[in-house]
Amino acid sequence: MKQILITLFLATSIMFGQTDGQIKQAKEMMKSSGMSEVQAKEMAKSKGYSDQQIDAAIQKEKSSKTKDDSTDFNENSKSGVPELGESNEVKYVTDSEKEIVNIDQDEYESLSEEELEIIDEEDLDLESEAQVGRKALSYYGYDIFKRDPAIFQSSSVGAVDPNYMIGPGDEIIVMIWGETQFRQVLTVDREGFVFIPEIGQVFVNGLDLKLLESKLFRVLSQSYASLNPQGGKSTTFLDVSLGNLRSLRIQVLGEVAQPGAYTVAPSATLFSALYFFNGPTTRGSLRDIRLIRGGKEIVSIDFYDYLLTGKKPNDVKLQLDDVIFIPKRLSAVGIGGEINRPGIYELKPKESLEDLVALAGDLKITAYLDRAQIDRIIPFEDRNALEMDRMFIDVDLEKIMKDKKDYSLQDGDRIQIFSILDLRQNVVSLRGAVTRPGRFDLGDSLTLSALIEKADGLLGDAYMDRVDIVRIKPDFTEQLIKINLDKALANDLNHDILLQGLDRVRIYGMTEMVSQTYVSISGHVKRKGLYFLQENMTVYDLLFKAGGFVDEEWKEKAYLERADLLRLNDDQITRTISKFNLGQLLESPGSSENFFLEPGDKIKIYNKDVFISVKPLTINGSVKNPGKYDLKEKMCLKDLIIEAGGISEHVYRYKVEIARIDPNNTNADKYATIISMDMDDD
Repeated sequence: MKQILITLFLATSIMFGQTDGQIKQAKEMMKSSGMSEVQAKEMAKSKGYSDQQIDAAIQKEKSSKTKDDSTDFNENSKSGVPELGESNEVKYVTDSEKEIVNIDQDEYESLSEEELEIIDEEDLDLESEAQVGRKALSYYGYDIFKRDPAIFQSSSVGAVDPNYMIGPGDEIIVMIWGETQFRQVLTVDREGFVFIPEIGQVFVNGLDLKLLESKLFRVLSQSYASLNPQGGKSTTFLDVSLGNLRSLRIQVLGEVAQPGAYTVAPSATLFSALYFFNGPTTRGSLRDIRLIRGGKEIVSIDFYDYLLTGKKPNDVKLQLDDVIFIPKRLSAVGIGGEINRPGIYELKPKESLEDLVALAGDLKITAYLDRAQIDRIIPFEDRNALEMDRMFIDVDLEKIMKDKKDYSLQDGDRIQIFSILDLRQNVVSLRGAVTRPGRFDLGDSLTLSALIEKADGLLGDAYMDRVDIVRIKPDFTEQLIKINLDKALANDLNHDILLQGLDRVRIYGMTEMVSQTYVSISGHVKRKGLYFLQENMTVYDLLFKAGGFVDEEWKEKAYLERADLLRLNDDQITRTISKFNLGQLLESPGSSENFFLEPGDKIKIYNKDVFISVKPLTINGSVKNPGKYDLKEKMCLKDLIIEAGGISEHVYRYKVEIARIDPNNTNADKYATIISMDMDDD
């Protein structure tokens, strides 16, 4: 018993798997354990699957089997046209009016009821594919870093941060103009000094741009009094700017592919620096990226702000020896289905389902609000109490959004937003012998006659004694309503009824009610096969469709003295052969040889070769080319020897034996006559 239960659980777990191999394995296990379909459904429900998912899985399996059966049927279908008196397998031929496909009548009639495809019915698709299938989701935001970082570095130029700290290798441009003109490009040496001609060394290491300008102003004012005259107006002016700057070395730690030291452009910011090391891995956080300077956290940025709005709040310029730290990712929650941007999103502790929907670009207009489903992994601490590892939770999405109440989510949750039904409840469908079949708006009220009028009336072959209406009841079972179409068009209230939403109206044609009849032609024609029997169709009409007799070369090879017509007797089993002169019929279609065809008639056209038997001659012995040769008119023995290449050198010239079969079988004692003659005889 324990082994059976294990098998059942494995089967239901695999049954809803992704691969054909898993489904095949599940079916084999279910078969070996003897589990019925009802038991499989109950087991699947206990594992957390909904009725819709179970029904969809079963329907998929049945559709797959139907497709396989259809494939086998098509592959086994045979082509070719039988000769008269052979099997019933026939090839339907295309004419100018209709096209017919190959069919084996015996094979068709032998199909069981379960193997036949249901025709003339419409499936009611209550759930769209989004209700059942769930696509794999990817982590949101990480793909933006999957570019060559060198492309971004080459474009990382910009204004220098006023708080930039001067260090060894930086270039300082000093300009003085006015009463005195002076321009010098100064390079900071490794000790942090710059040398100014006629003034000397000045220590500038660790100064920002504002402090640098203030210090140089004081130093230069000592040599250029006009920069800062006592009690007077300045006639000389100073400008300090930065030239080429050294690259910044920063540290990148945490959840990145390659932590360590990186060299970035001096204009790099916290946001732009993420591209230099291809951003965090999917294990790292995009919503808590930290900048640490001098052992203190300077700022933390949420990269989602940039991805969703294009804004860069809290972005700061980087400095030498800054540390960018990527902590572990926060809660990761997936959302799919009828959402504009499906994916796996990182949520902060206080963010809820409503926040997740906003991050994912809001719901599609086709979203079903009465129910969303959460696939939840039970936390470690709750598994023993709940006695399960996973669970489904159905939530009323409309109520949550309307009440503005936070619905908390957990790490690993997967939310599925279902689609509304494809069903249109205010329409009726009309098919069959009408001018414009299709779906029509029900409106305030719509009768059967008004519907036909909307469809631009009936076709000429409409069957007036009956029309079928299939009505969907509240429990989704179907009711068949049979109505007299003639009385409905005469506005008889008992037949011209009011239609309801989802009604399916079927008007039949006379061609559907009467079985098709056929005639066939075979033999010496170009398009042998089975043809629809049309009204007033004659033997000549069938010959014309089969083709070949306008072609003189084709006609020359036909046996014109006779053709046969095989017609079914009253018992519909035996046939009577009627002979007619094909040549006379072709010369004069209005002659008595041209008569009307009846259902099941078969015409056989013969080739001239049927009555011309060319018997081969065989020559062996001392000839150069022994073998078989065709008999020709007035051919003698010497002619045959010549065709065989003549006699060989060692021939016995005085005797030739001819074995001749008695063609009329007049002598029962002799099968053949041996004739001996001298080779030199004429």
